[in-house]
Amino acid sequence: MVRYFKNSRFDPEGPIETYNFEDANKNYVIHFKCKIPTENLEGKLSISPISSDFLPGNLFPESVRKLPVNLSYTPLHTLTCSILIPPGYKVPKLPDDYYSDDDYMKIAYSSKQDGDIIKISAMYTFKKITYQPEEYINLRLHFIDINSKFNQKIIMLNN
Repeated sequence: MVRYFKNSRFDPEGPIETYNFEDANKNYVIHFKCKIPTENLEGKLSISPISSDFLPGNLFPESVRKLPVNLSYTPLHTLTCSILIPPGYKVPKLPDDYYSDDDYMKIAYSSKQDGDIIKISAMYTFKKITYQPEEYINLRLHFIDINSKFNQKIIMLNN
């Protein structure tokens, strides 16, 4: 686990805690604290709270598929993130919330500010184990949405 994070853009601070690894009936949880790199441009901080290390990319890169997509199970991927707004900065606008729930997938993204903390919640899950070739394009489009919505930047302005 530590090796994975060392090879990503994250450098965990403190322990990496895992829960429910041996219990297949419960969600597997990884909990850690880290510093996320920010871009600083003339008093504006820009941060992408959900790293590309956690985004799936497009698992369905082909434009057409002739065989069914078979999953072993219907995984649920969730990420929660709390961001401390540095002293002297404000957040004029958070990314828009997003929710989609159809026959293929359920996707949710929300961002809220509570005092000097921004809370991000992102989730996606498949609805079926097997998708027919004609359903493939919908899966592909859903992953384009996931990457677009989950990759929104948060801008913080210096007061």
